[in-house]
Amino acid sequence: MSNMFCFAADCVLGEESWSNPDGSNEQYAIWPTNPLDWYDIRTELPYMAEICLNDCTEPIGKELIRYIRLHLEHTEEMELWRLWMGEEEYKIRWYVISIDELTPKDLQILYSMPDLYSMNTHDPDGVTLPSERPVQHCLIITREPCQWDGHGVKNWRDLYPST
Repeated sequence: MSNMFCFAADCVLGEESWSNPDGSNEQYAIWPTNPLDWYDIRTELPYMAEICLNDCTEPIGKELIRYIRLHLEHTEEMELWRLWMGEEEYKIRWYVISIDELTPKDLQILYSMPDLYSMNTHDPDGVTLPSERPVQHCLIITREPCQWDGHGVKNWRDLYPST
């Protein structure tokens, strides 16, 4: 079982790697993969790319936003998933934001979202109990601002206002 951060889209996703030119250890790699190879991802989009990184820092967030913008020239939306791989049953939380609203901080928040059994519930006595199932998070990033009223999809800004 492992954590995974990946894109899904209906356009071909390019391979890319980046290292911070300031000499720090910040880097990432993106490589295309087949969504059919991953039963854990619940997307209907035909293209997927895995993002390999140790941390989602502000410079990395800026580069990922540049990557997303480039691909949104060819499609209306992309999905960015924060997954816990290897579980049979889990909850999915869907969010939406337009590319013009997306910030590196949003990507940092998504990257650090709780996953396996860490979305806690509280009982009346104030005791924190683990969730019954792990949670997968999907941020839908749109080219144009839109009003989502789909079942189960929440506006990201309603949950995490920009700071």
